Amino acid sequence: MMSKIIENLKKVHSNEELFEIALKLEKAYAPYKLAFLGWDFIFSYFPNNSYDTITKISLTTTPHKFINDLVLSYCGTERVIKYHLAKSHLKNNDEICVFEFKVNDSRLDFGVINGSSYAYEIKTERDNTTRLKKQIKDYKKVFEYVSVVTHECHIRQVMKTVGSEIGILQYKLDMGSCEFFWIRQPKINRGVQKKMQIEHLNTPELSNGILLKGISKNEIPIYKNSRRNKINSLYNKSEINDFFKYSIKLRQEKKWGNVKSKFNILHPIDLQECYSNFFDPDQCYTIKAPHLY
Repeated sequence: MMSKIIENLKKVHSNEELFEIALKLEKAYAPYKLAFLGWDFIFSYFPNNSYDTITKISLTTTPHKFINDLVLSYCGTERVIKYHLAKSHLKNNDEICVFEFKVNDSRLDFGVINGSSYAYEIKTERDNTTRLKKQIKDYKKVFEYVSVVTHECHIRQVMKTVGSEIGILQYKLDMGSCEFFWIRQPKINRGVQKKMQIEHLNTPELSNGILLKGISKNEIPIYKNSRRNKINSLYNKSEINDFFKYSIKLRQEKKWGNVKSKFNILHPIDLQECYSNFFDPDQCYTIKAPHLY
């Protein structure tokens, strides 16, 4: 359903104009930055003939909601797709979602850990697939199921680029709503590498893994590489895979819990900020910025 904000903007702007403005605003947007700059930040991206319309809108809404409605309606950016993916996992209490998880030389857009591990690489219609082969190769080293979430314009190229075990999830946006369609379900990845999963455990997690095998605290090696070698000698491949999932879930559950607890008051494109930096929407959305116009 089209929001009142968009209905009013469409009276003075074409869809093409709003699309271009939304892209620029989304690129420059940061929630706390907007909190202090307020409507003046928004006015700077619109032509002068928008002044009266936006002034009227500003009387009944906040700058954050204005930008979020505009971006959700016109931009199929990565932040928008992540929001809709996360929304689909809110009710699953036995799992956690991760954002921007570093894997080797790549950074995973979205992941899910429950009894299994799932990696999702997002390719929007404004992305290219140049790095996709390398990204998928990295994710396959540590995740059991790997998928590409993509716009229909990339499906043919994605199918040429990745193996048949990689899932392909198409998204379709329509004025703020999003539907997902499986073109191909992912298959279990047999290429998970024990040593690579160990590489992605931090120092406390390595220590915990050693302790869980009955080794005393005094016997834990001092150096990180020595701890990795110790873990490698204590665990088989299957055990490391289970311990990796357990550790990442434990590491990220507080961040995901923060997102879940605030999801109903978060504006959609602020979701990753909430996850990464424990962003407080109650505080940010109520800051009264000066209005210079």
